[in-house]
Amino acid sequence: MARFIGLAEETTYGTAVDADHWIDVVSESITSSQEMIDVETAAYRARRYRIPGPYRVGGSFDMIVAPDNIGLLLKALLGSVSTTNDGGGRYKHTFTHDTTIPSLTLEICPDVGNRSRQITGVGVRSISFESPAREALSATVDVIGSYEKLITPSTPTLPTLRPFVFYEGSLTMNGSTIANVEAVRLTIENDIPDDAFVLGSRYLPGLRLQGFTVSGEMDITFLSWDYYKRFFGSATASAPSTEVESVSLKLTYTGPSTGGSGEYANYKLEFDMPKVYLDTSEATFDRRERIVQTLGFTAIYDESSDYAIQVVLVNTSSSP
Repeated sequence: MARFIGLAEETTYGTAVDADHWIDVVSESITSSQEMIDVETAAYRARRYRIPGPYRVGGSFDMIVAPDNIGLLLKALLGSVSTTNDGGGRYKHTFTHDTTIPSLTLEICPDVGNRSRQITGVGVRSISFESPAREALSATVDVIGSYEKLITPSTPTLPTLRPFVFYEGSLTMNGSTIANVEAVRLTIENDIPDDAFVLGSRYLPGLRLQGFTVSGEMDITFLSWDYYKRFFGSATASAPSTEVESVSLKLTYTGPSTGGSGEYANYKLEFDMPKVYLDTSEATFDRRERIVQTLGFTAIYDESSDYAIQVVLVNTSSSP
């Protein structure tokens, strides 16, 4: 038996469904807590009552991102997806953030004793993508759940397409390619409270969405002052300005051929952020070692595009 995480979209929050997607994860750290309630009284020094409190389950798992393992997680993270196809078995899925997100059922199989943990009412709190030089694109998925039980493991059909890798990526600012990018990190986050319990149940009753945040940072070989000026506020700034211009950022990974043409020609994962502000800049030196400029950024809602971030996935799956 393999170690894996299975997942499926729930029709009704908290009602278990059998896994229909499986991920060959790197590691997982999804833990549970009874959140015991200790009742202290005056009669004795020792506690007399310990009662199970609100049940908490959540944590994260690390994965390598491929065209056939990230789609459902993107839908669960952002909420809205539209799909088009070329009529020949190739599909483009466009994800944007919505006011609601679907819940998932998660199956965690550690290959121990013919049992898996089945967690229901799962919400994706965040996905952090990381793309350092010389490595594959990876992601850390942070989740929160409501209830769990032990089940007989499913029979997984693990993804077979190779992952996206660093050298297939490109990063553009205002439509122009940024040269000499050494690493990119991007986090898309839903603010889902883990303490929104209600009277009569010790399990989370739903996914209560609050804020939505898109942030990240990029490492660029420091060969000019161009992006330092952008950090100051504009392409021509020589000092910090009280008026700071936003920029657009687009991060694209173009994988192998799908056998199609045009926008369906290659497996692809693209992050489009039309309104981004550069928050921090670090370009310090140590002796004669090369200097790397790290630029931190935050993407906000752009009215003309009607989103803060849009993610496009091209693959051969008819559904995310």
